[in-house]
Amino acid sequence: ATGFFGGLIALIFGVLQLNYMNFYVSEVLAASYDPLLTLAVAWHFYSILRVIGFIILASTFFQMFMALVMRRPSRYSSLTWGMIIGLSLVIADGVCKWLFASNVQMTLKSLTNL
Repeated sequence: ATGFFGGLIALIFGVLQLNYMNFYVSEVLAASYDPLLTLAVAWHFYSILRVIGFIILASTFFQMFMALVMRRPSRYSSLTWGMIIGLSLVIADGVCKWLFASNVQMTLKSLTNL
């Protein structure tokens, strides 16, 4: 059950983050002087890392759950790598945000009337 709920939680966080980013980008684009360039900057590359990380985590937890339900041995090496890669991407999002958020903010201010 832990794998199922872990996967479900990761999936929910991924969906919520995607919804939040879509709303944010649409608001920034509405205030933009150059929508095409703004789109490239507003969809922060580090947010994409987070979404991919949550997808990988959800898939990994679901694989763990299915192995338990089906009573089949799971491939622990692939599950371990799924956890490492998924968590690494979520952590990379935080590190990149910490390093680059102010630059992204300044760029977006120059492209919008916000």
